[in-house]
Amino acid sequence: EPEPGTWYRHYKGKRYQVHGLAVHSETEELLVLYSPEGSQVVWARPHAMWFEPVKTPAGSVPRFRRDHEIRT
Repeated sequence: EPEPGTWYRHYKGKRYQVHGLAVHSETEELLVLYSPEGSQVVWARPHAMWFEPVKTPAGSVPRFRRDHEIRT
């Protein structure tokens, strides 16, 4: 599970911070709430899509990968 405060790197290279999980009020679908690095805007993506693999010319890779890089 993505934990609030953790950073993930999108397969295209940008970093995103997870704020938490939410449930869609109509469908009850689980969503991941996150923001791009340097932004206050919060986005939501279906939990299943957060973890699904993406096909690239180099092969299948995770859409988001936990980023253990520490920035100050």
